[in-house]
Amino acid sequence: MFVLSISANCNIGKQRQNNEDMLLIGNQQLRDDSLQTKANLTEQDRYILAVADGLGGHESGEVASEMVTKSLSEHFLSIPKGLSNQSLQFDLCQWLQCIHEEVNTDSLDNNVVVSPKGTTLVSLVFYEINVFWLNCGDSRLYRFRGGVLTQISKDHSLSNVTGDLNESNVIVNCIGAGSNQCYMDFTDMTDRVISGDTYLLCSDGLTDMCSDEEIERVLLENGNANRLVDMARANGGVDNISVIVVSVEKE
Repeated sequence: MFVLSISANCNIGKQRQNNEDMLLIGNQQLRDDSLQTKANLTEQDRYILAVADGLGGHESGEVASEMVTKSLSEHFLSIPKGLSNQSLQFDLCQWLQCIHEEVNTDSLDNNVVVSPKGTTLVSLVFYEINVFWLNCGDSRLYRFRGGVLTQISKDHSLSNVTGDLNESNVIVNCIGAGSNQCYMDFTDMTDRVISGDTYLLCSDGLTDMCSDEEIERVLLENGNANRLVDMARANGGVDNISVIVVSVEKE
Protein backbone atom coordinates (compact mmCIF):
# COMPACT_ATOMS: atom_id res chain seq x y z
CA MET A 1 0.00 0.00 0.00
CA PHE A 2 2.78 2.42 0.97
CA VAL A 3 6.46 2.33 0.04
CA LEU A 4 8.54 4.60 2.26
CA SER A 5 12.07 5.75 1.41
CA ILE A 6 13.57 7.14 4.60
CA SER A 7 16.71 9.03 5.51
CA ALA A 8 17.37 10.14 9.08
CA ASN A 9 20.12 11.95 10.97
CA CYS A 10 20.33 12.93 14.65
CA ASN A 11 23.35 15.21 15.14
CA ILE A 12 24.81 17.02 18.13
CA GLY A 13 25.43 20.20 16.12
CA LYS A 14 28.49 22.40 16.58
CA GLN A 15 28.00 24.18 19.91
CA ARG A 16 26.25 21.80 22.33
CA GLN A 17 28.10 19.47 24.68
CA ASN A 18 25.62 16.61 24.32
CA ASN A 19 22.74 15.51 22.13
CA GLU A 20 19.32 15.69 23.78
CA ASP A 21 17.38 14.73 20.63
CA MET A 22 16.20 11.24 19.76
CA LEU A 23 14.62 9.84 16.60
CA LEU A 24 12.29 6.87 16.20
CA ILE A 25 12.24 5.05 12.87
CA GLY A 26 9.97 2.03 13.01
CA ASN A 27 11.07 0.37 16.23
CA GLN A 28 14.62 1.77 16.12
CA GLN A 29 15.79 4.68 18.27
CA LEU A 30 18.52 6.85 16.79
CA ARG A 31 20.90 9.39 18.36
CA ASP A 32 24.32 10.59 17.15
CA ASP A 33 23.91 8.54 14.01
CA SER A 34 22.24 8.43 10.60
CA LEU A 35 20.51 5.81 8.52
CA GLN A 36 18.75 5.18 5.25
CA THR A 37 16.08 2.52 4.95
CA LYS A 38 12.93 1.48 3.10
CA ALA A 39 9.63 0.17 4.40
CA ASN A 40 7.06 -1.66 2.29
CA LEU A 41 3.75 -1.50 4.12
CA THR A 42 0.71 -3.63 3.43
CA GLU A 43 -2.84 -2.87 4.59
CA GLN A 44 -2.16 -4.81 7.80
CA ASP A 45 1.12 -3.10 8.68
CA ARG A 46 1.95 -0.20 10.97
CA TYR A 47 4.97 2.07 11.01
CA ILE A 48 5.94 5.15 12.98
CA LEU A 49 8.43 7.98 12.55
CA ALA A 50 9.09 10.51 15.29
CA VAL A 51 11.38 13.33 16.41
CA ALA A 52 11.79 14.11 20.13
CA ASP A 53 13.70 17.25 21.13
CA GLY A 54 14.73 16.93 24.78
CA LEU A 55 14.45 19.84 27.20
CA GLY A 56 16.14 20.40 30.53
CA GLY A 57 19.85 20.65 29.90
CA HIS A 58 22.67 18.13 30.21
CA GLU A 59 21.45 14.57 30.79
CA SER A 60 17.87 15.60 31.64
CA GLY A 61 16.64 16.31 28.11
CA GLU A 62 18.34 13.29 26.63
CA VAL A 63 16.70 11.06 29.24
CA ALA A 64 13.25 12.46 28.45
CA SER A 65 13.56 12.06 24.69
CA GLU A 66 14.83 8.50 25.11
CA MET A 67 12.05 7.61 27.56
CA VAL A 68 9.33 8.95 25.28
CA THR A 69 10.53 7.40 22.02
CA LYS A 70 11.09 4.03 23.69
CA SER A 71 7.65 4.12 25.29
CA LEU A 72 6.00 5.22 22.05
CA SER A 73 7.66 2.42 20.09
CA GLU A 74 6.58 -0.24 22.57
CA HIS A 75 3.07 1.13 22.92
CA PHE A 76 2.50 1.55 19.20
CA LEU A 77 3.42 -2.07 18.52
CA SER A 78 0.95 -3.20 21.20
CA ILE A 79 -2.05 -1.30 19.82
CA PRO A 80 -4.81 -3.70 18.70
CA LYS A 81 -5.59 -4.22 15.05
CA GLY A 82 -8.57 -2.65 13.35
CA LEU A 83 -9.11 0.37 15.59
CA SER A 84 -11.26 3.19 14.26
CA ASN A 85 -9.63 6.58 13.83
CA GLN A 86 -11.38 7.81 16.97
CA SER A 87 -10.26 4.80 19.00
CA LEU A 88 -6.67 5.18 17.81
CA GLN A 89 -6.68 8.84 18.77
CA PHE A 90 -8.10 8.04 22.21
CA ASP A 91 -5.50 5.32 22.71
CA LEU A 92 -2.56 7.58 21.81
CA CYS A 93 -3.90 10.46 23.88
CA GLN A 94 -4.14 8.10 26.86
CA TRP A 95 -0.56 7.02 26.23
CA LEU A 96 0.49 10.68 26.14
CA GLN A 97 -0.93 11.37 29.58
CA CYS A 98 0.76 8.27 31.00
CA ILE A 99 4.21 9.08 29.60
CA HIS A 100 3.79 12.72 30.65
CA GLU A 101 3.34 11.57 34.23
CA GLU A 102 6.25 9.13 33.96
CA VAL A 103 8.64 11.81 32.74
CA ASN A 104 7.53 14.17 35.49
CA THR A 105 7.89 11.44 38.12
CA ASP A 106 11.38 10.65 36.85
CA SER A 107 12.33 14.25 37.68
CA LEU A 108 11.51 13.75 41.37
CA ASP A 109 13.45 12.56 44.38
CA ASN A 110 11.35 12.25 47.52
CA ASN A 111 8.70 14.40 45.82
CA VAL A 112 11.20 17.20 45.16
CA VAL A 113 12.07 18.19 41.59
CA VAL A 114 15.79 17.49 41.25
CA SER A 115 16.18 17.09 37.49
CA PRO A 116 13.38 18.77 35.54
CA LYS A 117 13.14 17.25 32.12
CA GLY A 118 10.80 17.23 29.15
CA THR A 119 10.64 16.73 25.42
CA THR A 120 8.73 17.71 22.33
CA LEU A 121 7.32 15.04 20.03
CA VAL A 122 6.25 15.17 16.40
CA SER A 123 5.31 11.96 14.62
CA LEU A 124 4.05 10.53 11.35
CA VAL A 125 1.99 7.39 11.91
CA PHE A 126 1.07 4.72 9.34
CA TYR A 127 -1.60 2.49 10.84
CA GLU A 128 -2.95 -0.13 8.44
CA ILE A 129 -4.50 1.87 5.56
CA ASN A 130 -4.46 5.26 7.29
CA VAL A 131 -1.90 7.99 7.91
CA PHE A 132 -1.90 10.39 10.86
CA TRP A 133 0.34 13.03 12.32
CA LEU A 134 0.62 13.99 15.94
CA ASN A 135 2.43 16.84 17.63
CA CYS A 136 3.27 18.04 21.13
CA GLY A 137 5.63 21.04 21.24
CA ASP A 138 7.51 22.90 18.52
CA SER A 139 9.27 20.22 16.52
CA ARG A 140 7.79 20.26 13.05
CA LEU A 141 6.24 18.24 10.24
CA TYR A 142 6.45 19.61 6.70
CA ARG A 143 5.15 18.38 3.34
CA PHE A 144 7.24 18.90 0.22
CA ARG A 145 5.10 18.70 -2.93
CA GLY A 146 5.57 20.26 -6.35
CA GLY A 147 8.73 22.02 -5.20
CA VAL A 148 6.93 23.80 -2.37
CA LEU A 149 7.60 23.23 1.33
CA THR A 150 4.55 23.60 3.60
CA GLN A 151 4.49 23.34 7.38
CA ILE A 152 1.69 20.98 8.45
CA SER A 153 2.10 20.95 12.21
CA LYS A 154 1.47 23.99 14.38
CA ASP A 155 4.11 25.09 16.87
CA HIS A 156 2.95 25.01 20.47
CA SER A 157 4.95 28.16 21.18
CA LEU A 158 4.39 31.48 22.88
CA SER A 159 4.73 33.30 19.56
CA ASN A 160 1.65 31.48 18.25
CA VAL A 161 -0.27 32.51 21.36
CA THR A 162 0.85 36.15 21.54
CA GLY A 163 1.85 36.88 17.97
CA ASP A 164 5.26 38.07 19.22
CA LEU A 165 7.88 36.48 16.97
CA ASN A 166 10.59 37.28 19.54
CA GLU A 167 9.06 34.54 21.71
CA SER A 168 9.33 31.84 19.03
CA ASN A 169 11.58 29.53 21.09
CA VAL A 170 9.40 29.59 24.21
CA ILE A 171 7.14 26.54 24.09
CA VAL A 172 3.86 26.30 25.96
CA ASN A 173 3.27 22.56 25.62
CA CYS A 174 5.56 19.54 25.89
CA ILE A 175 5.82 16.14 27.53
CA GLY A 176 7.08 16.43 31.10
CA ALA A 177 8.95 19.58 32.23
CA GLY A 178 6.90 19.61 35.43
CA SER A 179 3.72 20.91 33.82
CA ASN A 180 0.38 19.72 35.16
CA GLN A 181 -0.90 18.64 31.77
CA CYS A 182 0.00 18.39 28.12
CA TYR A 183 -2.00 17.94 24.93
CA MET A 184 -1.43 16.54 21.48
CA ASP A 185 -2.60 17.59 18.04
CA PHE A 186 -3.83 14.48 16.22
CA THR A 187 -4.88 14.67 12.57
CA ASP A 188 -5.99 12.10 10.00
CA MET A 189 -4.16 12.98 6.79
CA THR A 190 -4.91 9.80 4.83
CA ASP A 191 -6.86 11.54 2.06
CA ARG A 192 -4.20 14.26 1.72
CA VAL A 193 -1.28 11.93 0.99
CA ILE A 194 -0.51 11.45 -2.69
CA SER A 195 2.15 9.34 -4.35
CA GLY A 196 5.37 11.28 -4.68
CA ASP A 197 4.94 13.35 -1.53
CA THR A 198 7.96 13.92 0.69
CA TYR A 199 7.55 14.63 4.39
CA LEU A 200 10.10 16.24 6.67
CA LEU A 201 10.11 15.82 10.45
CA CYS A 202 12.65 17.91 12.31
CA SER A 203 13.70 19.62 15.51
CA ASP A 204 14.20 23.37 15.66
CA GLY A 205 17.92 22.77 15.35
CA LEU A 206 17.23 22.60 11.61
CA THR A 207 14.58 25.29 11.18
CA ASP A 208 16.35 27.87 13.38
CA MET A 209 19.43 27.53 11.17
CA CYS A 210 17.88 27.13 7.71
CA SER A 211 15.15 29.04 5.92
CA ASP A 212 12.28 27.31 4.14
CA GLU A 213 13.84 28.38 0.85
CA GLU A 214 17.15 26.73 1.74
CA ILE A 215 15.39 23.52 2.75
CA GLU A 216 13.32 23.57 -0.45
CA ARG A 217 16.50 23.92 -2.52
CA VAL A 218 18.06 20.84 -0.92
CA LEU A 219 14.88 18.77 -1.34
CA LEU A 220 14.54 19.89 -4.98
CA GLU A 221 17.96 18.38 -5.55
CA ASN A 222 16.76 15.12 -3.96
CA GLY A 223 18.77 15.92 -0.88
CA ASN A 224 18.43 13.68 2.14
CA ALA A 225 18.60 14.16 5.91
CA ASN A 226 22.39 14.19 5.87
CA ARG A 227 22.52 17.15 3.50
CA LEU A 228 20.01 19.09 5.59
CA VAL A 229 22.03 18.46 8.74
CA ASP A 230 25.23 19.51 6.95
CA MET A 231 23.53 22.75 5.91
CA ALA A 232 22.34 23.49 9.45
CA ARG A 233 25.86 22.88 10.76
CA ALA A 234 27.35 25.13 8.07
CA ASN A 235 24.91 27.86 9.10
CA GLY A 236 26.05 27.72 12.73
CA GLY A 237 24.70 24.47 14.23
CA VAL A 238 23.89 26.13 17.56
CA ASP A 239 21.50 23.35 18.67
CA ASN A 240 21.14 19.62 18.20
CA ILE A 241 19.85 18.86 14.71
CA SER A 242 17.39 16.03 14.04
CA VAL A 243 15.91 15.31 10.64
CA ILE A 244 13.78 12.59 9.06
CA VAL A 245 13.00 12.78 5.34
CA VAL A 246 10.47 10.26 4.05
CA SER A 247 9.28 9.93 0.45
CA VAL A 248 5.94 8.17 0.03
CA GLU A 249 4.78 6.08 -2.91
CA LYS A 250 1.27 4.63 -2.92
CA GLU A 251 0.65 1.32 -4.68
